[in-house]
Amino acid sequence: MRDFLLNAWRCFTAFLSDVFWRVLFTPKGIGLENIPKTGGVIIACNHLSHFDPMFVGYYVLNSFGRFSSRQIWNPAKEELFSVPVVGFLIRSFRAFPVKRGKGDLQSLDRITSLAKRHVVIIYPEGTRSPDGKLRPGKIGVGKIIHDSRAQVVPAALFNTQYCLPKGAKRPRFFLPLSVVFGKPVEFSRYMDAPDDKATSQAIVDEVMRAIAKLQKEYSYLDLAETKK
Repeated sequence: MRDFLLNAWRCFTAFLSDVFWRVLFTPKGIGLENIPKTGGVIIACNHLSHFDPMFVGYYVLNSFGRFSSRQIWNPAKEELFSVPVVGFLIRSFRAFPVKRGKGDLQSLDRITSLAKRHVVIIYPEGTRSPDGKLRPGKIGVGKIIHDSRAQVVPAALFNTQYCLPKGAKRPRFFLPLSVVFGKPVEFSRYMDAPDDKATSQAIVDEVMRAIAKLQKEYSYLDLAETKK
C-alpha cells in the first residue's frame, strides 16, 4: 500500500513537474533511450544548480513512463532539503540527504545497495561547479560503481546554472535547459580488478571523460557557447 501511494504521489508530482518545466522553461531531453529499462542503473551527471535533481529526475522518470514502478533515487546534499519548493519536490522523487565532507559511509552503503536494483542519480563532482566547467570526480563514486556492478549512464546538463545561480535567492525563468544521456559506459575490465583506491579512481575518471565527451559533442546547447 505504501508503494502504491508513493507511486500515485510521484505520478501527481510528475504532472506538476511537466507543467512547471514546459510552462516556465524550454526543456530538452536527449538520449532517453540510452537509460536501461531493467537492472541497477547509475545516472552520473555534471552538477550546475539546485534545480539539477528535479530536472534530471523529470526526464529519467519520463524515460520509463509516469506509471512505471521503476524506483528512481536521488541522493542529495542535506542542505537542499531546507530550500523552499526544491526540498519538497526532490522528496517526491525519492531523494534522501547525504552529509558532504563528513565521511558519510552509511549513505555510501545505501547508494551502493540501491544501485544494485534500482536507478540512482548521482553527481560525481560532489558539489555544484562554480563556473560551469566540469570538475574531477570523487573517488567514492568509483567505489560505488565497482561494488554495485550497476550500469552507468553518463549525462550532461546544460544551462541550469543560469536559472538558479549559486547564491541566487530567486530563479530565472524561460531559459533553454537541456540534459543529454549517453550510452552506458563499459566497465567490465574493472570488475575483477583489486577493490582499491587505484581502481575506484580509474572508474570515476572514465565516468568524467564520458560526461566531458557529451559536453563537447552537444556544446551547441550551451548558452555560453552560443553567445561567443
